[in-house]
Amino acid sequence: MTSFEDAAAAGREGDEQSQPVEGSALWRRTRWAQQTVSALTPRRGDSLGLQSGPRRRRGRIAVVTDSSCGLPVELMGRVAQQLSVVPLPLMIGGQIHSGDGADLPRELALAVASGVEVTTSRPSPGVFAEVYERLHRQGMDGIVSVHIAGPLSGTVDSARLAAQNAPLPVEVVDSQQAGLALGQAALAAAAASRLGRPLAECAELARRSSAGASSLFAVPNLEQLRRGGRIGALAGWAGSLLQVRPLLALQDGAIVPVERPRTMAKAAEALQRRVEQAAAACEEPSVGIHVFGNEEQGVELAQRLQPLSVLTIPVLEVPAVLGAHLGLGVLAVTVSPSPASLTGADAR
Repeated sequence: MTSFEDAAAAGREGDEQSQPVEGSALWRRTRWAQQTVSALTPRRGDSLGLQSGPRRRRGRIAVVTDSSCGLPVELMGRVAQQLSVVPLPLMIGGQIHSGDGADLPRELALAVASGVEVTTSRPSPGVFAEVYERLHRQGMDGIVSVHIAGPLSGTVDSARLAAQNAPLPVEVVDSQQAGLALGQAALAAAAASRLGRPLAECAELARRSSAGASSLFAVPNLEQLRRGGRIGALAGWAGSLLQVRPLLALQDGAIVPVERPRTMAKAAEALQRRVEQAAAACEEPSVGIHVFGNEEQGVELAQRLQPLSVLTIPVLEVPAVLGAHLGLGVLAVTVSPSPASLTGADAR
């Protein structure tokens, strides 16, 4: 199990050692993390609509999510000790990996490129029970446990089983999302907690964030999705794996086809067009990009999409448990409501 607290030292060390080039992926992640922390910290959040005041206090509602959330170490090293991340087990060639270690992206990329079997599984209810018990001992009043879409993983079922016997109230939320759209839902709950909101309201803001989010992604082919058994509604495309570069989306938590471009260049164009539509329908949209081995392409897309987002667009490595199914070269974009659009009106 990892947490913001566990990653704080690593984040601070990275800040001291690196001076990111403006516009680079690292610069974007760092800027986005700084802006997000401002939204999560009442005293510094006025510019994003979160007011501070003498009656504001640090919330006693903890937030738990899982490692498919896509939150980067640049954020983990800065944000408050309020969000715990349960790792989703990943097996590469028979070896189990727990969490997103520093060497895991490279090892995963090599495995995917060479055709080594890669599988994922859910955490056990016992893992969640240990996290809930720890947070209870730390004096928390309740927990919002927000997780990857149920159709993609049984993680949320494990969380629900553990919640039944937890020593404190636990609201389990199926985000129907993955990647940064899930991460943003967890951050929305954390922002509400830091404003002193009750458990039910923190959970509701997580639901509103995920319900208002869009997750779109272009993949070079469907092979990894086929290997992982995630083909679902895409079965009709299976006969043309080599002919299309599919544009896909999450709908009610399941992967659905959107368009069938013939090249990745066309897929990127279609992705940008769809993101523009999603951003236009989202109040104060916050956009994020996931890549796997194609960071430069992600940075170029971020530059084009930046006018759509109220925050700097981060370019993030896709979480390993998602990269295992989406494959090398995936280009994914999430559009979520900003923290201010969810909490600003009530915070005044």
